Amino acid sequence: MLEYLIKRRTMLLRDQMVTASMGLANAAQAGLSLAQGLQKVGQETAMPLAAELNRIVRDHIKGGLPLLEAIVNVRQRLKVDAFSVFSLAIQSAMDRGGRINAALERISHSLQENQRLERKLLAETSAGRAAVLILALFPLVFLGILAVLSPDGVRLLFRTVWGQLALILAGALVFCGVRWAARILNIDM
Repeated sequence: MLEYLIKRRTMLLRDQMVTASMGLANAAQAGLSLAQGLQKVGQETAMPLAAELNRIVRDHIKGGLPLLEAIVNVRQRLKVDAFSVFSLAIQSAMDRGGRINAALERISHSLQENQRLERKLLAETSAGRAAVLILALFPLVFLGILAVLSPDGVRLLFRTVWGQLALILAGALVFCGVRWAARILNIDM
């Protein structure tokens, strides 16, 4: 359950990063400093990303940390790929003296495209997962139909040693097939 909640929060942060990076690029184009842009975007963004952006601003303004160090601290704590790309782009632009608004625009487009591809991948693999589920349930449905058509034959499966061995073999094959398919379809994002 905890793993599911962590994964859901990570996906939510990743999805919110697209909107936040676009908002930050727009704030930079409007002439706001990076700290002011983070503060503005933090006010307009939903939780949980709003808390992280507000933490950066709070650590920078009230805590006296350099802005880049506050961003790196959040990146190391979150360990979300989208935020890592975002913070590394800002770090690179600040270290090399590049235009931050141009870097933010490129990052927002990159994150948006990455999000689109991840959702497409998820949609493609969900069809495969549904097919595996149907194929895994088929032997039970077949056994139920056979029980209606030939109850004596099904009783033989459960009462004789050969029948029990056949059921165990069929169950093991279905289990191995489902595990194999799950490993094939388990694509890390």
